[in-house]
Amino acid sequence: GEGDEKFFVDGEKFPSTFGTGSEDYIGYAWSAEPPFPTFDSAFACQPHVAFDGNGHTSVNRFHICDNVPFTTSFEGVLEKYKGNRWGGENYCLYDTISYWYQKAGQEDPYNYVPLGERVGYYSIP
Repeated sequence: GEGDEKFFVDGEKFPSTFGTGSEDYIGYAWSAEPPFPTFDSAFACQPHVAFDGNGHTSVNRFHICDNVPFTTSFEGVLEKYKGNRWGGENYCLYDTISYWYQKAGQEDPYNYVPLGERVGYYSIP
């Protein structure tokens, strides 16, 4: 596969969700050819893509209507078919962000990370 999304719920050894690829998961299979348009919809978007399709691209997928319930653990994976290198100087790096609901009055379990440590991290090593 290439870019298959896989969701492991509550310690599963094999994912209960095993998708067909990131372009289908995010909903941009129709925009994966030139002229590489940006798009937005209620639950997915591609707000930025390099003009030639080879560069920094941003995509988002929100699980609002199709949440993935779990009790003890959740692991979401996007397969990287060719690893970090795509030939020559082309790199493929992923990053993720998660949002969650927390009951009022509870303490945030994560330590604060200063802004300086959160920007510029996707530069090629």
